[in-house]
Parts: sequence; C-alpha cells; structure tokens
Amino acid sequence: NSNLTATYVLTQEDINAGNVTNSIQVQGTLNGNTVQNDYTNTIALSLSDGIKLNAFLDSNNNGIQDGTEQNINVGDFSYQINNGSIHNVTSSNGMLYLYESDPSNNYNVGFTLNGLFSSNYSVTPSSYTNLTVGSGTGVSTYNFAVTALPFNDISAFIVPLSQPRPGFTYGQIIYVSNNGNQPIASGTLTFTHDPALTISSISVSGTTPITNGFTYDFGTILPNQYIWVYVYMTVPTIPSVSLGQILSNS
Repeated sequence: NSNLTATYVLTQEDINAGNVTNSIQVQGTLNGNTVQNDYTNTIALSLSDGIKLNAFLDSNNNGIQDGTEQNINVGDFSYQINNGSIHNVTSSNGMLYLYESDPSNNYNVGFTLNGLFSSNYSVTPSSYTNLTVGSGTGVSTYNFAVTALPFNDISAFIVPLSQPRPGFTYGQIIYVSNNGNQPIASGTLTFTHDPALTISSISVSGTTPITNGFTYDFGTILPNQYIWVYVYMTVPTIPSVSLGQILSNS
C-alpha cells in the first residue's frame, strides 16, 4: 500500500541522447523473507530537432556517402556545447544523434580516428564548428568521410579442434588472415609442431616437409579473406609422453 514518488530533472545529456531511463528497486519482506522487485523503463523524449554525426567509408573519395558505402566505427565522435566540456562518444555503428531544443546552444563537433587506425585511414572533414539547431528544422546530418590508406596486415593463428590425449590423434586449424585493405599476392606458411608429435594428415596438398613440420606456399588472399589448413597429429602413448606435459606448436 506504499506510494513512492521521485523527481528527476532532465539534463542536456538526456536531451542529446533523446531519451531518459527510469529505474527503481523496491525491497520488502514476505513471511520473514526479503523480496525484491526491479523495474526499468526508457522514455523517448519528444524531440525532433538535432544533429546527426555520420562517419562512413568513402571508397570512391568523393566526400559523399553513396548507396553502397557503409558506416564505419574506427574512431570517436566528440561534441562541445557553448565551448564547455568536450564529450567523447564511441559509436558502434558510426552514427551519433544529438537532439536539441534550445536554438541558442552552439555546438562544435568532430571525429577522431582511433590510434590503432590513424596510419590506415584519414578523415575529411574532421570537425565542424559553430553549429546551431533551429526550432522546427529537424535533424541535420554532418558527414565525416573516412578514406582508407593503402596498408598491408596479415596474421596467422592456431585454433585447437580438441585436446591432445596419449595414443590418439588430435587436430588444429591454422588460419592465415588478410586484415589489410590490399591483396596479399602470395606468401609462405611455416608450421612447426612439438617434437613429440607426428603429423598424420594435412587438409591441403602441395606442402613441403621440414623438420617437425611443413611449409605451404599460398596464392592471393583478398582483403578480409582468409585461408585455413587442418593439421592432424598423433600423440604417442605413455611413457613416451606424460600427463600434464606441454605440447607447443607454432
């Protein structure tokens, strides 16, 4: 029979987000036991005017997001209201909406590349200044055209298919991945297994045996593509190996 009332004052951050979340937690007792009830509710604010920050991969370098060009999340958005504190926001989809109800507020906005990608991409423009949102003007979009700089990035890693057991065969998958934006014309994969093991089969042909392993010459790998090689190895029986022994493959 209890009535609970709480008051929350909207902030500029709530207005920029376009919504506010209410949450309440009530605890009581029932037959001597503690009971708890949680409730959360997100309320969309009735706002129709604002700014949309939009970062996209400009594949043809024309500064316009064409129909096939996707948004990209390789950096952080920033905004500053009335030359106050700078707010940095990471967006998973390359877009950020800032709603506004006061036409007198002034915005400086920008997009900064993540340090991991700063040598792989450029952004133009990187900022806009002195933006205002007029009443009834709707949402205005400000684009940040991200251009890929040519770079090569190739990686190799191993994924176990099972755990090694004495007297049994176990497998691993070797992946070679092109993480850059340029084709990898060719390369050589070198796999070395633990001296205690013996290779029983390899999923690709054309490998060259070496001591405790093999090499494999591969052809073109396009950006965002990868090749994989299954390797199966036989584990000797005890006492040639012992329980708890570490086997290292590279």
